[in-house]
Amino acid sequence: MSADGLRDILDFVGWFVVEGKEGNFMCPEDVKCKSDTTMLCVRNMVGDTDYTWWDFQHCMMSHQMKEPGNAEACAKQLNLDFSKISSCVSGSTGQTLLAKSASVMNAANPPVKYAPDVRIAGKQFKGQNYLKAVCDLYTGDKPKGCSEEAIRAIDTRLGLTPTSTRRSACIVPDPVPSNVVTFDVGAVHFISDFASSHYEDPNTSGSCRSDEVDVEIQGVQGKMCAPKCSASGACPTDVPSGVTAKPQCALQGMGGKYCALICSPSVDTRSLRAGDAQCGQNASCKSISGVGICTYDK
Repeated sequence: MSADGLRDILDFVGWFVVEGKEGNFMCPEDVKCKSDTTMLCVRNMVGDTDYTWWDFQHCMMSHQMKEPGNAEACAKQLNLDFSKISSCVSGSTGQTLLAKSASVMNAANPPVKYAPDVRIAGKQFKGQNYLKAVCDLYTGDKPKGCSEEAIRAIDTRLGLTPTSTRRSACIVPDPVPSNVVTFDVGAVHFISDFASSHYEDPNTSGSCRSDEVDVEIQGVQGKMCAPKCSASGACPTDVPSGVTAKPQCALQGMGGKYCALICSPSVDTRSLRAGDAQCGQNASCKSISGVGICTYDK
């Protein structure tokens, strides 16, 4: 959405995966649905075509460990009336928006059950470079953001070659003029997927993978991309090139448990410095709760 001129050619809508019934909704990545309701309320307030709603979502999702407490700061940053947003979230309008989100996701073919789920021009998108897919479909004069240079830059960030692919997700659109590319996102809570493996550097990759959060731990320098632990406590094992630290379910916050790269079984200086080599480029081994974990230095 940040590519030059891209917003002018998109009919872009974001929804969330919602389960349950009014008064008792559940959201897979946001158990009480408060963050999702907040973002839906902002879009309802400004309108689908005013992409301030996307800027607000991006602001909240950039600091996911702080959701939904960062909503007021994001609203202030974008000159939005937070009192109106709060009234929507706590009132019947918020419940109505959650119900609509559930209805849209269930009416999709196939129904949306996971995040992210993206469809472009009504078709399920399983690639990685959303920008290229949108620009290829657009039949009008292409904006600067659709230049070959811009698309190659995204490919480079994704680590793609002309023949490489990686599974992504999908979504749903409304009829629009033929020269407008529809780009709808279900459960946009984790739409970003620029990193080529788990545990990459969010400072340089542009964003974490769709199943990760961008984590900063209080009292620990640096940040990292952290995937959620499975129900059994297992973690994704794919790590960036050069990393030998082992993924473990080691963090807790935002209502769940998350994986981190463990680089030292102890926190004495010698062990931590030896662990630096396990963390890969731009990262070092930091002390937390009796062990060392890898975080990327800013």
